[in-house]
Amino acid sequence: MASVCFITDAGNCSGDKFSCNETPGGGSGNPGQNPDYDTPQEQCLAAGYGVTSCPTGSHGKNPCPADSSYYKECVCDANMTETCEKTYYGVGPSCDGKYARCERDDDRACKEDGYNQTGSCGTLQTASGICPYNSSYYRECVCQSGLVSCTSPQVGGGSSCDGKYASCQCPSSYKICDCGGAVGATSCTDSSGIIRFSNCKDCCTPEPDETNCLYGTVTVADGCGGTRTACKAKPPCEPLPDDTNCNYGIVTVADGCGGVRVVCKGQTFPDDDGVKVEDGDVCYIIGKFEGYGRGSDAIKHPPEGGWEILDLDTWLYMIKNVEAINDQLRQMGEPSLRNDWYWTSTVCSSNGYVYVLNPYTGEISCTTSVYEGGISDTYSRYFKACD
Repeated sequence: MASVCFITDAGNCSGDKFSCNETPGGGSGNPGQNPDYDTPQEQCLAAGYGVTSCPTGSHGKNPCPADSSYYKECVCDANMTETCEKTYYGVGPSCDGKYARCERDDDRACKEDGYNQTGSCGTLQTASGICPYNSSYYRECVCQSGLVSCTSPQVGGGSSCDGKYASCQCPSSYKICDCGGAVGATSCTDSSGIIRFSNCKDCCTPEPDETNCLYGTVTVADGCGGTRTACKAKPPCEPLPDDTNCNYGIVTVADGCGGVRVVCKGQTFPDDDGVKVEDGDVCYIIGKFEGYGRGSDAIKHPPEGGWEILDLDTWLYMIKNVEAINDQLRQMGEPSLRNDWYWTSTVCSSNGYVYVLNPYTGEISCTTSVYEGGISDTYSRYFKACD
């Protein structure tokens, strides 16, 4: 049998060898003896050509020299070039994840992503989770928005979905009462917001509530067994008195009753931390630092060193010296007090809201929730007692 010599024999093909270290007749070097491999197929397999067939869409590469029906590997056909991405899918065989062509299939894409429902939903239901590839597919049917739960004595009208109805009605025995329900009567509100009663009370025209009250309100009888809101009478105004024995000059401010009064000015001095204000027995330092933000943050997190947010009384005492304080701050190159709102630490309501004050106008306001038109962020200034 003739030997087949491969390129990889590296010079070992001597006529009595088939390949490197392969010898006929048991390796004795005797020509004419039977070789170690009997067939070309065995030679191919021994040399690593182990592929004899390839899947559709591919073909053999690098055939065996001894038998061309044996290959080293399979490779994709030249037309297998398309990578299909949802909503496109491969048609026919694939090779290494590629196809000869792709076709769009929105129905298949919807189902793969869990959009398995089609057709109409039941009464009072609507489709939820619409497939982005084909809107006729959806995930589930859910109750329509706007359905309401009926509470006794209400009864639902028509069909229901998860215990909810399109509308709620009151029993036919309940009546619309011009003057409200009688004592002990039960009420029922229908879906249009009309209140009905099991029994009506006799009519009485109550005295109306009073509005736009300048000095507060008080609750009084309405003449029909109920109550109404009435305005409080104007209280007598007691103007604040003038200051006397002023050491550092005077300034005119509002007296609280529409007039003016005379108050003493304090004396101001520059200080390393801000401006020192001496006014009789009172001495405090207005800090150089000015913040801006929420009142709760300003009150809870003052600078270290004994500083705190000015309370309302200190602000009121201080604003008569606002021009002198600002002169000192400007000379020091620090931000002066603004014609704007500043936080105080004085609580003005049971909800924990605090007063804000304008040091220029003296205007005071009790803050409310930002949802009620209140202040959420404004300026803050700190003070501390003199050493």
